[in-house]
Amino acid sequence: MRKVLPFAAVIVGLLWGALNFIGTLQTARGIYEDRGALINTIVLIITAPSPLIPAGVFAAGVLALVGLRLGWFDGKSEAEPQEVFVAIDQLKTLLAEGTAMETTFQIVRQANPKHAAIHAWIGRVNTCARQKALTGLVGPKEIKNFNTPWHPKDVERVEALLAQAGHFNGVDEVGRLSFRTIWGHVKRLEELIATIEGTQVVAKCEIELHHERIKRADTNVGTINRRAAEVEAAINGNLAALGMMNALRVEFTKELMGAVSGGPSPIVPIEEELINDAYEIDRELTWQAYRDLGIAVGSLNMGIAKHNETPTLPFCHELLRRVEVIRKLVVDIARERVQRSTSSDLS
Repeated sequence: MRKVLPFAAVIVGLLWGALNFIGTLQTARGIYEDRGALINTIVLIITAPSPLIPAGVFAAGVLALVGLRLGWFDGKSEAEPQEVFVAIDQLKTLLAEGTAMETTFQIVRQANPKHAAIHAWIGRVNTCARQKALTGLVGPKEIKNFNTPWHPKDVERVEALLAQAGHFNGVDEVGRLSFRTIWGHVKRLEELIATIEGTQVVAKCEIELHHERIKRADTNVGTINRRAAEVEAAINGNLAALGMMNALRVEFTKELMGAVSGGPSPIVPIEEELINDAYEIDRELTWQAYRDLGIAVGSLNMGIAKHNETPTLPFCHELLRRVEVIRKLVVDIARERVQRSTSSDLS
């Protein structure tokens, strides 16, 4: 409605000036000469010979249109946020809504969102991202990326972790599809908001994070294997020392540990950080062998502590057996590592 009057003023000004110029309205003035004084005055003004009045109406209409275009008459204060910030806040509100829907799958006593509700949310995100306030920030490329499913391998990994934790008990295939859809689109919306805000450090793709975790797992198992070899060498050294002392019928006590030249020495246990890392790798990658490896290293460390109290030949052999368990797990992990890499390449 605000634009109607300025447009009308522009049109009236143009027509008025044109008709006044060609003298068409001069004839109309003669028709109303015998009417009342009020009518004569109105007609006189409308048919004024001076072109300044219609030009003024035209200029006023143009000025009003320019003012509307530039927001002179919007009545907004300087403190009111720009439309682009309002649009970003709307997207962040939708992000919070999507995250809440995704989290519902991890709450046993709460009903999971329906597939239709999830698609309705996706539609509202698309509508919000297409608004004029985001022109130049969101284009067809960004909209297409948001509507592209998230990386399948990453979705399967997260779904497997939640299933292992029991969050999908009683959830049918449609429910699982709903989770994959909402989880993937929440990640896509996070990317979209980061793109709009021009975030310099963009969150790494989950698939890249997965590769980093695999690399960390390789480092962990390699370090444990090296430390197990060092422990094995120390045990073999103590075995030789204990064998010689038994042959000489020398009774060995804790006080003699490390004090007798050529006698058994304390064994340094494998670092606890490596055990904790193995447990964490199991949680992140759903890799049971790493949990077994952490348990085996913990068992070896308990044996080392007992050995350092009172070293004996039988218990040295028991420690070597525990080292062998670790070595077997290292071989199993290496085999699984090849299998996982092959399946990843095929997919």
